[in-house]
Amino acid sequence: MAGTADIRQAAWYIHLFGEPESISGGANVTKEGIKLNVTMHWPRKRLDDIIAKEGGELKPLLDTAQEVSQVHRGDRAVNSWRELVDAIDWRWVLKRVEELTGALKPWIGPERASNVEREGWVRRMLGELALLTHFAETRRGKDDGRWREERAKKLARAVEVLSSGRIVGDHAERLAKLIIYYAEGHKTYAEGLIEKLADEVGVSMEEVRDVVEFVLSDMYCLARDCARDEVFRKFVAPALELVMLDKALNDNDDPNRERARLLFGEMYATAIAGDGRVGPSEVVLAVGGELGGGAALLRLATLHLLNELLSNELKFKVRIYVGEGRYYIIAATGENAARFMRLLAVSAPSAGGEYLSEKFNEFVKEARVEVQLDKNSIRRTEKGLVAADLTISVAGVAEKYIVYLRNTVELRFVSPDRSRAELAALLLRHAGVTPKVKKVGDRDVWYVYATTHKLAAGRIELRDAIANIVREAAARGWVDANKAEGWLEELERGRVLKEGWPEYSIQLVKGALVVRFASTNPDDIRGRYSGLGRWALRRADTSR
Repeated sequence: MAGTADIRQAAWYIHLFGEPESISGGANVTKEGIKLNVTMHWPRKRLDDIIAKEGGELKPLLDTAQEVSQVHRGDRAVNSWRELVDAIDWRWVLKRVEELTGALKPWIGPERASNVEREGWVRRMLGELALLTHFAETRRGKDDGRWREERAKKLARAVEVLSSGRIVGDHAERLAKLIIYYAEGHKTYAEGLIEKLADEVGVSMEEVRDVVEFVLSDMYCLARDCARDEVFRKFVAPALELVMLDKALNDNDDPNRERARLLFGEMYATAIAGDGRVGPSEVVLAVGGELGGGAALLRLATLHLLNELLSNELKFKVRIYVGEGRYYIIAATGENAARFMRLLAVSAPSAGGEYLSEKFNEFVKEARVEVQLDKNSIRRTEKGLVAADLTISVAGVAEKYIVYLRNTVELRFVSPDRSRAELAALLLRHAGVTPKVKKVGDRDVWYVYATTHKLAAGRIELRDAIANIVREAAARGWVDANKAEGWLEELERGRVLKEGWPEYSIQLVKGALVVRFASTNPDDIRGRYSGLGRWALRRADTSR
């Protein structure tokens, strides 16, 4: 199930999972106005198919250093969500977090909290992670039906002991199943049948209620099922992140470390898109529900390992704030938030250079762009074009582009890897340029490119680097002096039209004025026609 109020996120989900099985929607009234929202459902097989397809990527994250049986580890194909849950080495995850608790403790609770308070929170959170690990090991290899039966048998044995042998056999099993129904929210239905069962065995309703209440309090996780998917979804991603970052720390290969940082940023930003918020001076992720403390502690451990991979100027601190009930807030604020956002600015999910959640727009403000021109790379190609290598980087993440001088100035990035193309487009956007991203034909080749008028809207660092290429090419006599002067004027002037506005083609065709706007998005066409399209027509009419 996926719910969102953001059209781009809805399109993202549909691209990932395909056409939903059902869609429902509504609207929320907020201070900013009415916001529509949509909820979509898919069969779980869609997720299982994706996991099966990503087996090669997942395999390294399922092999840990701990000596354990390999029956459920990396040598076994993972073809579904449940197999993925079973394949994770949860005992290793628990052990690694336990090793890090000393370093994590100062990040738990407000700064004014005492050591005693912090110690109490750590024990509670670690206890929940240990309980999750126990349930993961106990349930391994069992489907939903078989696991439900096993839980009922365990609860039935508890009922026999707690009732001092007065409720046994079939009656104990029936009461155990009714307790499960009660814990799952079917209270009215369960209470009526529990009362009927009390009459059958000749035990007072008060005594039976005491047994039920004890089981629900001391054996809540067994009754409510803390090994169900809704609970494990909070743990699987950070568990994989922990393994990935731990491996990266022990790997001296810089590309592997950079990939780990980018993947972590993408995964953490995706979690924020669903359960967090981003403000001018904060990055917040909320974690709650059953065993929420264990999930929060696991996420804190991943953030600690991430810090170990970052340069000193990017390291940041976060805090876990313990809320009411089972809710926890993981927050980076102030300068710490700014540093964290610099990493997230280049790793948050995007498409065509635009973020897939409006929450991430704050990342742009903290992005620090560096542009480097390799002057030794300025050259003439076999076809007589002028070319040069230019590198754009943000938070230490960089991509190399080629600048060509032909009829226009063109900056281009080509890759068979779509994720790298998306990153290249996003880096360009941070540099102030809205590029075009397209797949060429049936080949798995992605092009990211921008030409003169788009580049003229970029940041001064980018415009200066391109201007240096033009000047050097003109000085060598490789481009026409008048053409070079025109490019330099446009780069110096910058683009007057607001970046991100649409481009229209305005022509006189056989005495008629024709204004065209092209897009693959029908909603974009409708929106441009109703709003900016009319504006463009008025401007064209007044300037004829």
